[in-house]
Amino acid sequence: MDDITTSEAERGMDWKRVRLLLTIGIAAAVVALAGDMILSWGKARTGSVGLEIVFSRYLDVSTERTFFSALIGMIAIPAEWICASGICRIIAESEPEKANLYRFCTYAMTALGGVVHVACCASVYIYNTMYAIEQETAFWEAMKYGVYFLLPAAALYMGAFVTAAVVQIRTFAKSMTSYPRWCAVFSPALGFLLFLLFGLINAPLFNALGAGWISLGNIWAFAGLLAMSRKAERGDF
Repeated sequence: MDDITTSEAERGMDWKRVRLLLTIGIAAAVVALAGDMILSWGKARTGSVGLEIVFSRYLDVSTERTFFSALIGMIAIPAEWICASGICRIIAESEPEKANLYRFCTYAMTALGGVVHVACCASVYIYNTMYAIEQETAFWEAMKYGVYFLLPAAALYMGAFVTAAVVQIRTFAKSMTSYPRWCAVFSPALGFLLFLLFGLINAPLFNALGAGWISLGNIWAFAGLLAMSRKAERGDF
């Protein structure tokens, strides 16, 4: 992991390294998004109710697709959050303490992101396997697995995600970085708005994109900050 110390922040921003991290982060987020879309490309079946609507999207997903999605996410999702240290360096330029909190959150998301994704894939596998044997119990077996094994890790992951998003948005919005205030919009949290919008449309493409909302948010954040980095370096705003 690319640590940041207070003395590093005092020596000044290493813009070359920041741009490299953001660039690799974009690539990792695109790969992670592909993994989410491989798993989630499907349409909810009519007649399903409640959370069964979500599970019904995966009934046509093969075991092979589930495996490859799990493998891709297990590698690419941690890589996304390792590269988020580029954002951490931007914050550390003037707010080292907030950068330390942000960095701690990225550590948590790096450790848990792949775990949560693989557990999601496992719940899909359990649901589909049970559905082929006994449809009435498939949903409840998948839900029990989710509550016992997926929910604890997902709760910690989302707690770290929200904390990091708040730190980043507040720091940028208060002009505590080389970027202008409006660059606070380049936050992975924007992906949640996309998730809500895509959730209104029951179509394979939108369901697949909605499942990858965090990766979409990272692509937006990394790309936006990368595009503005040279102006930020020159102070040309």
